[in-house]
Amino acid sequence: MRPIISRVTLSADLLQAVSAEEGGKIAIVIGAGCSFEAPTSLPLSKALSEDAHRRLVENGVLAEGDCADPSDLSKVADAVYAKEGSQEPLVAVLPLARFENAASNDGYDLAVALLREHAVSDVMTLNFDLGAQHALAGAGAEVGVIAGPEQMGAIGVVNLVHLHRDMHAAPDEWILRTEQIEEAWRDGWEQLIATRVMARPVVVFAGLGTAAAVLVDTLTRIRAAVADHVAYHVDPGPYGTSAFTDALRIPEERYVRLGWSDFMRELAQRLAVEHLAVLRQAAEALQGQRGLPEEALDCVLDVCAELDLVGLGELRARWLLRQDGYVPARAVDPALLADLIQGAAILARALDVRFVGAPDGCLQMRRGDRVVGVLIPASGAGIRQWTQYEPEVRNQSWVRSQGGGDQTVILAAGVLGNRDRIAAPPDIIDDPNLESVAQAPTEPLFIDVDELRANPSATLEGIR
Repeated sequence: MRPIISRVTLSADLLQAVSAEEGGKIAIVIGAGCSFEAPTSLPLSKALSEDAHRRLVENGVLAEGDCADPSDLSKVADAVYAKEGSQEPLVAVLPLARFENAASNDGYDLAVALLREHAVSDVMTLNFDLGAQHALAGAGAEVGVIAGPEQMGAIGVVNLVHLHRDMHAAPDEWILRTEQIEEAWRDGWEQLIATRVMARPVVVFAGLGTAAAVLVDTLTRIRAAVADHVAYHVDPGPYGTSAFTDALRIPEERYVRLGWSDFMRELAQRLAVEHLAVLRQAAEALQGQRGLPEEALDCVLDVCAELDLVGLGELRARWLLRQDGYVPARAVDPALLADLIQGAAILARALDVRFVGAPDGCLQMRRGDRVVGVLIPASGAGIRQWTQYEPEVRNQSWVRSQGGGDQTVILAAGVLGNRDRIAAPPDIIDDPNLESVAQAPTEPLFIDVDELRANPSATLEGIR
């Protein structure tokens, strides 16, 4: 599970936009600075251009002096096109394998989570690498991927858009040359898609050192038409040192001095806090609706609060027995999770244990400094019978991995039908005959949350 590692310093209107219940108020436009961050770790445009120019000269494609500014990739592309009538020699010397295999960084992972939650409508990248696409693993059809006009049929409610194409495009379709960047986009697909993306109430620019003309023109037109349109620029340098900030006329109060991943952690954390509030409300409502005693829910919710947005999505996937790596909160009835949270709070009180977060959505149970077991909340979602539920839970990789000495307890909720009570294992918490918990049985113990509520002492017999 992924921990939170930043604090909120963002403006109130940006935090409101990302947490708005109706969603879709933010679009994010990103550049090379976002793929520079580890582990994506791709070079910035200047270094990329200078290395490409060196290779082109050594390969005999260009001679020294053919390009007036080897540090400007568009100027290098102009020089190559003028001599060869094609961009292919330039594209061939770019680090294509690194573009293809670029790992996603935390910023990309969180951006995709915000897309899947519909808190962000679009992420539009000017990069050719696939780092952002690799963060989409497991997203299925939830996020459309658009890398050119021929893919407009794939556009969805939320999208990842490659404005300048991606590395799979034919070399001469890459948007590299000065004329392409400054003029060729007018009245074409680039202008259309940029307008669609940037018409959202809030646009965030990140990782961009210079402004493509399509971005400046589009933002200028949107500002003229929409009086309260808001644009932010995210950059780690001091305000006033970025040509991009000047070109887009970003005021200082809308300049965020953070790196890409740090910014995304703080933005996504606001939505994670909202998700936790919904879980608390659902658990409290469950207690009221069923006339249950009030439990100290913080023993569970505090563990959840240690996770970032991606970590919470991973936890939902585990607790709901989903094979997806990430499950959006918008796709889940919070009552299913509330049932598990409230039941876990009963168990913590009855056993006098506290919970500590563990991998794969497990809750380590501790009494003092001693680990006494591992709790795995798992919902049948109101659709699984016990005959299906129990083998499915046993077969989960994160359940099978709990094969050490600590007793594994499965907290079952939302399972249909009746289950014959299985004889409880020997007392593994207070058994004086055990010299260490490593001697405890490893067969998971299933506890039905409804039985726990009705008769906690009998249900927990043998593990008190």
